[in-house]
Amino acid sequence: VLLQKYSAPDNQTQKNQLSTPAIRRILIIDLDVHQGNGNAVLFQEEERVKTFSMQCKANYFSKKEQSDLDIELPVGCRDETYLSTLRF
Repeated sequence: VLLQKYSAPDNQTQKNQLSTPAIRRILIIDLDVHQGNGNAVLFQEEERVKTFSMQCKANYFSKKEQSDLDIELPVGCRDETYLSTLRF
């Protein structure tokens, strides 16, 4: 089951989709230059959802939130650093 992340400005669609009884566990992987702070906040009380965010350590456009796993990458890192960190 894929969550429809961008269908509602407040991420409420993601939350509503969790009401499906067949969903037991979800891992949200957020890989871009910014932290997945919206996912971290939205699902912080939802035991079935784990959030993983890998982002540039100097590029926060809003308050940093705590994901289940946050990895900060150095500014200007190259593909090799990014991919080797992700494989870890």
